[in-house]
Amino acid sequence: MDEAIMKLTAKVEANELLEQSVALKFLEEINISFPEDYIDFMLCANGGEGPIGDNSYIRLWPLQELKEANEDYAVHKFAPGLFLIGSDGGDTAYGIRIEDAVFVEVPFIGMADEEARVLSGSFAGFLRVIAEQ
Repeated sequence: MDEAIMKLTAKVEANELLEQSVALKFLEEINISFPEDYIDFMLCANGGEGPIGDNSYIRLWPLQELKEANEDYAVHKFAPGLFLIGSDGGDTAYGIRIEDAVFVEVPFIGMADEEARVLSGSFAGFLRVIAEQ
């Protein structure tokens, strides 16, 4: 895993790891071109939850929950151009814009493609933006 990502997620408690073959199967089923550094993190930590930076919090859903969480939040109906990967533990969702694989944030209430704010094109950059909020 990238050193910058390790440093940014030092206080984030990782989820229970999946065997690599199982993790890769979940990623294959989702059929989205995830950025490589996000895939690396998920294979090493399977998401996680905790503080990031001085004033922020992040919850990155485990691979086995991604598909169901997106169905539960009806992302396909309200923001079909996005795929959610977690939240700030409150009213903001984090996701990936499907067309270009950039990381975004979007409100859970009023969720729509046009409400998505681009944070970064890389997972490390995404974490950095959140840590600095």
